[in-house]
Amino acid sequence: MKHLGHVLASWRNLRKNRKDLYQQDKRKCFELVKEIHYWFDEFAGKKSETYDYTKWITPHRQERHHLDGISECVVTFSRKYGFEYSDFIMVEATRHVRDDMKYLPNKEDYKTKDFWKIWSLRK
Repeated sequence: MKHLGHVLASWRNLRKNRKDLYQQDKRKCFELVKEIHYWFDEFAGKKSETYDYTKWITPHRQERHHLDGISECVVTFSRKYGFEYSDFIMVEATRHVRDDMKYLPNKEDYKTKDFWKIWSLRK
């Protein structure tokens, strides 16, 4: 799913299921939603000394698209936006990973020999 699709789905979920947060500060909520999804895909299409995600974009998911990444997301954005958002952040972080990966992998799963081949069969 593309960034905009993730963001819009989260925004609709927030308006529908967390009216308390939405009505408290709509602008803050929208920034949170955008940042969550951009944070997960921060490495997409980028290159450094230790990785190159410019040729095939999908492997960037090994950086944060896993259970540890979800936990890191909750901590990072709860500290920034407030702990009253923790539950919402957890739901949306989990949704992002599940939408992209079709399940919730562990960080170690990416290290298995044929991970991407096996993953591609899940679709």
